[in-house]
Amino acid sequence: MSNISSIPTEEDFARAKLKMKKRLKAESDFKVEMRSSLTRSIPCHDIWVWFNEPNCTVSYVFPTDANLNDCDNDFHKNIESVAKHIADNNGFKGVVIEYHSHEYVLKKYNGNYDSYFR
Repeated sequence: MSNISSIPTEEDFARAKLKMKKRLKAESDFKVEMRSSLTRSIPCHDIWVWFNEPNCTVSYVFPTDANLNDCDNDFHKNIESVAKHIADNNGFKGVVIEYHSHEYVLKKYNGNYDSYFR
């Protein structure tokens, strides 16, 4: 039987809280850099970024279903190029890009992205 407690200490919680704060800031910075780097002609409702090492995931949300369906290869190439560049600069081995529609989230999930991304 081990005498080491598996109950986290206050220091453990403080470290975890600081790590989470840094991660959320880095994900937010990634999103800001991506939005500022994309061609203005690409319709965008929002961008969600998750770091899941060694890769990161970018969820690109178009405003409407039509934007998502009509998106040409040049838009996808631009989004992918920008995301890959930022991911490389942040030390990720790869980036996974998912495309979504805000219109769909509104219709199917009443605009609740927490439910949608589950």
